[in-house]
Amino acid sequence: LHLFSCTKPLETRQDLLIQPRIPEPPEQIALSVASSGDTLQAVPEPEELMGVREYRQGDRMRFIHWKLSSRFPDPVVREFGVPVSTAVTAVFLYGMETGVPNFAGRLDTMLEAMSALTHAVCAKGQSITWTVSNGTSCKRFVLAAPAELIPLYDQFLHEAPSAAPVHCQDLVLSANADAASFYITDAVVQVPASSTVFTAIPFSGGAQTVFLPAGSSAETVYRTLSKSSERNMV
Repeated sequence: LHLFSCTKPLETRQDLLIQPRIPEPPEQIALSVASSGDTLQAVPEPEELMGVREYRQGDRMRFIHWKLSSRFPDPVVREFGVPVSTAVTAVFLYGMETGVPNFAGRLDTMLEAMSALTHAVCAKGQSITWTVSNGTSCKRFVLAAPAELIPLYDQFLHEAPSAAPVHCQDLVLSANADAASFYITDAVVQVPASSTVFTAIPFSGGAQTVFLPAGSSAETVYRTLSKSSERNMV
């Protein structure tokens, strides 16, 4: 009969935790290698660290990259290789001249040129070895695909350039690095005459110098490479 019933509003609250979408594990992430002009070929036993990949049945537990695995649903393992030669070598001087305006624009121009050069080489099925100097360290990276630039760009995001290009170049020379075919720099004092230099600021040097205009660095790189190919064919 509902003699002793009544209706009252009921306030309830519930907390929901929404997790972000978990990314898929990378098939391959290129890391730095030890020697100049080298790329890597996968082998069962460790020789040189080539990168990381998804865990496969039979992989050894000691090769699991535990820190990186925490970011993915499945484990990832370190993959190793043995050195084989690469076709193209290039140097990226990660330094900036002081007192020159438009710092961010010049750096963006240099990174665009780096990407364009990597794309041009990898499109031919070749690998490219990058020597990156920031004035305090000099590291080498072997890339077989443009997507492998992403870990390298990630380092640039966490390490702002703090040295002048001349100091970066001195470190490359002191490391006894092989003469590179290409240089990308903000400005540099001297490079081998046989090299091609892509620069965000014009300078007087002994090599072929190509000035990178803002916003069209990639087009400039491709045009320069096309002209070089035509000269070689002649």
